[in-house]
Parts: sequence; structure tokens; C-alpha cells
Amino acid sequence: VNICSVLDALVNFADADAISQIHQHGGVCTLCTGISLHPASENLAMHSCNVLSSAIPCMDPGTISTIREPLKECLIGIMDRHVECPEVLTSVFDAIWACCQQDELIKNIMIDETHISVILSAMQLNLGSANLQRSGCSLLWLLSSGAGNGKELIGSCGGIPTVVNAMLAHNESTVVQKEGLIALKNLAISSCNKPIFAETGVKDAVICSLWINCKDPQVISIGLSALNNIAVDSEKKSVAKMSEQTLLLVTAAMSLFPLDENVQKNACFFIKSCSYLPANLDLM
Repeated sequence: VNICSVLDALVNFADADAISQIHQHGGVCTLCTGISLHPASENLAMHSCNVLSSAIPCMDPGTISTIREPLKECLIGIMDRHVECPEVLTSVFDAIWACCQQDELIKNIMIDETHISVILSAMQLNLGSANLQRSGCSLLWLLSSGAGNGKELIGSCGGIPTVVNAMLAHNESTVVQKEGLIALKNLAISSCNKPIFAETGVKDAVICSLWINCKDPQVISIGLSALNNIAVDSEKKSVAKMSEQTLLLVTAAMSLFPLDENVQKNACFFIKSCSYLPANLDLM
């Protein structure tokens, strides 16, 4: 535990030499072995995962492929065992995020009903932890990005209301809002998830988030993109009716951030999408 805490402190200060040395001297496998020998230690798991979060992005795909199996078993084991400890879960979610970002095979392994259910259960059990909700939402948006069935699987396992609850519980945390909005934006792409979005009242939650965090252009930009994906059903080639409140929000955002390219682009894109419905044109 003491050695891992020292390594954690070094990488926490972005010590590139320390990260390189950990990588070169087989530190990742050593950390995985230590965790497997002491699975109940929360401090060991937390510090080890923090080190892995910094070390994994510095590793090339070839190197990761040689340690993929012990790394996967180690991280999934931590997640399953420490489901009620938010500090450990935050660290392991960040480490899994780093692995999935670097290795598509690990990402595909995580897109599994059992693993996704554990992630969602952990978020639901620890709703009061903003850090955990941030890391959980980050992991969900990564697992729902790109091709594959991640969007549908997360939706069917209850991921949409879990993300909404995270955002509502920490509505003034811009970090939670950004990560949650990205997750909702990805999940809204799937037509299978549209009924869940309607039943859960996701659109109202997104609008609420944007009003509360109206001074942050990044939240506004991501939120407008999420609203666009929520409104558009590409499979059915349809778009939802826009409310006066939504139109007011979009125009207010454009007025508030006239020089922010992303806000202006996403607002215009959303208005363009909505304009395909005659009722929305009448409102505009």
C-alpha cells in the first residue's frame, strides 16, 4: 500500500519520468499481482488504479495486448468487490476508461450486460459522490460511443435514468453535467432508446441543466448537441416537436455566447433539424 501511494503521488504530479519508469519496468503487471493478492484492501486498489490511469495512456497497443488479460481481470475484480466504496470505484472507473480508450478489445469486453449492470449499480448506490458520478458518466459515454451495441445495452440496463439522476443530484457540478450530457447525447442516437428518453423526461432534465449552468459555454454546447440527438430519430426519419421553452433556451444561448463557435454551430444545427417539422417552423 505504501509503495503504491508513493507511485500515486508521483503520477499525480504528472511526473513523466516516473510514468515511463513504471511502464518500462513491468509496473502494471506488478500492480495487478498486488491487487490479486490483497483483494480486500481499499487503499491498495485505489492507489493502484490511480497509477494505472496515468500509466496506461503512455503504453502502445502492442504492449497493452501482452497484459490485457491480467489487467482486465484485475480491474473487473476491483469493480465487483468494492461496489459500495465510491473512492475506489472512482479510481477503477477512471482506470477502465483509460484502458478502453487505448484498447478496443478491452472496451468490447466491458460492453457486456454483467459489467454494465455493475457500473450502473455502483452509480445508483453512491449517488451522493460527485466524483463517482463524473467517472461513471465518463465511462458510460465511452462505452456508448462508436459502433457496436453499447448504446442499446446501456439503455436496456437502466443507464439513461441513472445518468439523469447523476445530473440532477449534482446539478451545479459542471464536470458531472458535461460528462452526463455526452453520455445522453450518445445514447439518444439509438432509436431503441427513444421510448426510454420520453418516459424518463430526459429532455426536461437537459433543459434544466442548461439553465442552471447557463454561464458555462461548454455545458451549453454539449447540451444543445444532446437536445438535437434527442429530438431526431434517424431510423424513423422524424423529429420531435420543439417547445417554446426549448426555443427560448436556444436563442438565449446564441445571444449569450455570440463568439463561441461550438455554441453557435450546435444551436444552428439543432434549429435546422427541428425545422424539418412544419409545426416547429410555425413556432420559429
